[in-house]
This record gives sequence, C-alpha cells and structure tokens, in this order.
Amino acid sequence: KKLPQIFPNPETFKRKKIDSPYSPIITWFGSHELELMNDLSSKEYASLLYQVPTLSELVKKYCPGLDESHHLMMMEFVLHGLAEYSLIGKSILDSSVSFADVMNQIFSEDEDEG
Repeated sequence: KKLPQIFPNPETFKRKKIDSPYSPIITWFGSHELELMNDLSSKEYASLLYQVPTLSELVKKYCPGLDESHHLMMMEFVLHGLAEYSLIGKSILDSSVSFADVMNQIFSEDEDEG
C-alpha cells in the first residue's frame, strides 16, 4: 500500500474521531461511478477526475507544484489507493478501470458469478 507514503494514511481516520480528507471522495462514490477508459483523450480524462469532489485539492495539498499531467496521475493514484483500503471499489476491465461504491462492487461481482 503506497498511498501513505505521500498522502495521509486512511487507517488513521478509522481509529481517531477526526474528519478524514477522503470523506467527500468516498461519499461521492456512494452515488456515482467513475469509469476511466484506456482510450480517453487528455481532456476527457481530466474532466472525469475533476468531477470527484476535493480530489484535486487533496493532491494540490500533498503534491504541490505538479504539472497538469502529473497532477491528474496523482488524482488517479489516490483513487487506486482508496480502493486498496477497500474504501471505494475498483474493477479492472480490458479497456478501462472503474471506481464505485464498495457495496455496489460487491453486489455486481456476485451477479457476474451467478
């Protein structure tokens, strides 16, 4: 799990009763899904990532001074990191990566198998 090497450790917020900087992101995925297709243009990729509330601000805070392409890459990195901690769900398909609510992911995986 590489997320805590750069960003706050999500585990810290589970134990302490302090607001997590990830809460708005996790909450957003409760009612939204984000599918990042492999063949997106840079503009489409950016507009999808910028839909996620506070994600860009989080990257700016912990990785200041990045150029736009690296900023976007770190935004996606945070989503992969949150999925590693099972705070959001992630599905990797042949042509895309999809992020969604963890419970939605569990139920859709059950349907795929049955």
